[in-house]
Amino acid sequence: GKISLGSYTAVMIYLGQAGALLGSLCSYWGYVAQQSVTLEKFFEVMENEPKIKDAENAVGIWNIKGDIVFKDVRFGYEADKPVIRGVNLNISASSWVGIAGHSGCGKTTLVNLILRLYEPLDGEILLDGMDLKKIKLNSLRKNIAIATQEPFLFDVSIKENISYGLRNVSQIKVLEASSMVYLHDYVSALPQGYESLIGENACRLSQGYKQRVALARAIIRNPDLLILDEATSSIDSASEEKILAGLRAKRQGKTTIVISHRLSTIKDADRIYFFAPGGAIEEGRHDELMGKSELYGRFFQNQTERKIEVASSPV
Repeated sequence: GKISLGSYTAVMIYLGQAGALLGSLCSYWGYVAQQSVTLEKFFEVMENEPKIKDAENAVGIWNIKGDIVFKDVRFGYEADKPVIRGVNLNISASSWVGIAGHSGCGKTTLVNLILRLYEPLDGEILLDGMDLKKIKLNSLRKNIAIATQEPFLFDVSIKENISYGLRNVSQIKVLEASSMVYLHDYVSALPQGYESLIGENACRLSQGYKQRVALARAIIRNPDLLILDEATSSIDSASEEKILAGLRAKRQGKTTIVISHRLSTIKDADRIYFFAPGGAIEEGRHDELMGKSELYGRFFQNQTERKIEVASSPV
């Protein structure tokens, strides 16, 4: 008899509201704790000093011819486990060069060294006669465009992905780059066209169309040196042939490096470097290598036999 029913009800309501507030406060602190770890990792990355820096006497370059020389280059991601040993090769300016070989033989490593993502353990790499270490990183990479097998695309429009990193790019240039990789018809059929969002990690595009967007992004820059690292591996052979033929015609006078497991992609190159098992590198045109290299011939023959088997198998 010391408390009325109304007061009791009010107290219970207030206690319920207080419990809900305490629950929200606990959730908030859990969120803060989670984000504090994320923030700590962010600053850890941002404060990390890069191992590869500009040398004190490094100079900037405005454009490059694309003449690349490897002199006795040795490199490994671990010092005692070299991936490439004593590599000597010469990629001539304005040439269309193919690089082939089995997985893990060092093809992509070669590209990483040209971009100076890593430094060779021994030897030197020259670009137009100048040691890469004497060229400012920013100016070096501005003259190079690369398209890879697994392109990194953003959850923005197709147009923004193609023109990413460039300012005031006209719609005409975007359309030209898109048409070169046979992407335009597909994009035009979308409800929002080039303004269509592609989702996180381009989840709304097939792997083949992801690669076409990445190719268009590289082409629109018209770089002095273009590197295609398995960039057409998920594109059908007929489309790939048309894309490469058009690209080669457009890039007369500019250097292009094409890395591929598919010999059909690189067999028409001016020069092919075949990374043979054991670290040896065999070079020449396709017909020359077929005549003098048993390993190259076997590598090519295996792919040819698979194509014949697929073509002759019943539907």
